[in-house]
Amino acid sequence: MAIDVSRELIANRRRTVRNAVCCARIPWDSVNLLTYIRMGGIMVIILTADGSIAMINQSGSDMLGCESTSAVGLGWFDSFVCEQQREAAWNEYQKKLAAGPTQAAYMEHQVVGADGRRRVFALHGTPLVDENSVVGLMAFGEDITSRRSNEIQLNERIAELRCLYGISRLKDETGQDLQQFFRECLKLIPTTTKYPRLRGARIILDGTEYRTADCDCQGLQLSADIMISGQKAGVVEVCYEESTTTTTPGRKNTPEDYLRNLLEAVAREIGKHTQRIRTEEQLIRASHELEQDRKILHDKNVAMRELLSQIETEKANLVERLQTNISSSITPLIDRLKLGTDQNSLALLTELQSRLEGVASPFLGNLQQNVPNLTPREREICSLIRNGLSSKEIATNLSISELTVQKQRQHIRSKLGIANRKVNLTTYLQTI
Repeated sequence: MAIDVSRELIANRRRTVRNAVCCARIPWDSVNLLTYIRMGGIMVIILTADGSIAMINQSGSDMLGCESTSAVGLGWFDSFVCEQQREAAWNEYQKKLAAGPTQAAYMEHQVVGADGRRRVFALHGTPLVDENSVVGLMAFGEDITSRRSNEIQLNERIAELRCLYGISRLKDETGQDLQQFFRECLKLIPTTTKYPRLRGARIILDGTEYRTADCDCQGLQLSADIMISGQKAGVVEVCYEESTTTTTPGRKNTPEDYLRNLLEAVAREIGKHTQRIRTEEQLIRASHELEQDRKILHDKNVAMRELLSQIETEKANLVERLQTNISSSITPLIDRLKLGTDQNSLALLTELQSRLEGVASPFLGNLQQNVPNLTPREREICSLIRNGLSSKEIATNLSISELTVQKQRQHIRSKLGIANRKVNLTTYLQTI
């Protein structure tokens, strides 16, 4: 398209459009059209069939950053529509005109103003007809840059939440199977992000790689670290093609920024789930090991109880045999020695017999266990008291005074816990 800004051509286009406007029953002569349609913040523009600006109101020229008089005659598509969309926008415009005068036209164009700012304009137009032929388009335009930017960011946030929700669902579906979880996550990323230039994704964790079938690791790549217990354990990575389209005007971040933020969120979820599964596996292993140790300890306790039981049985048998041997072999001999002996020798033989019988008795062992704070002399006196000797007899046998024996008896009663009780000491000792 060539831009012809000659005055004669501009005048001819204005006359053609004027006739079309008159046919549309819009008052041209009685009220200046630009005054009639002057609206703050709303662009009113009339385009000719070849895309030149035949008329534009002050609000529209302000939006474009130029004077309305300087804009008239310029090609809308060549002068203001951004280069990347110019051809597609021109083809769409031609289709709108070819659709006939009865079809309302709606178009969205990325426009570069005289100040260099890029914005998105929505044009709501009506074809203009002169002698049954469409000669142009009269349109109301509005700046929808913020709206489109917010819509894109909202859709990206929705896609991110959809992806994270899908990952949360996969945690329940895959259970403890981390490999299946990774594979399903890789399928989820392209389908939920709706990112048109993705060429596959992969997860590398602890040296093991999981990837989609279309991941060739060619072109551009974005990745996010998978952190487990504060340490880098792997990455989530996507491959994508470089964009040939322009970024939506007014957008605060690039599509790559959105994709990077999404990957970081996915990597966090993968890291947390992996750490939770591994912790659970460690707890299961530890619980199994504890159960094994408990069984081993139980078996050892059973064996120990059996061994102690055998020892007690053998001990009882040994005591019984010892008592039998003393009664059958030693006691008769002592009885014969007692015959014809003097009083002192008789006392000694009686003491010897008593002590031999005590060797075979569990009394001294029980006494030591139950009352460990007794002195050896006190245990010796306890044995003599248990055998029925009086304090005088004990004093004679041990070559000590009877008063000393009385004091020892008081100490013994105190240590046995019966000092202030009416309990016979001989009887009490025989129960031990």
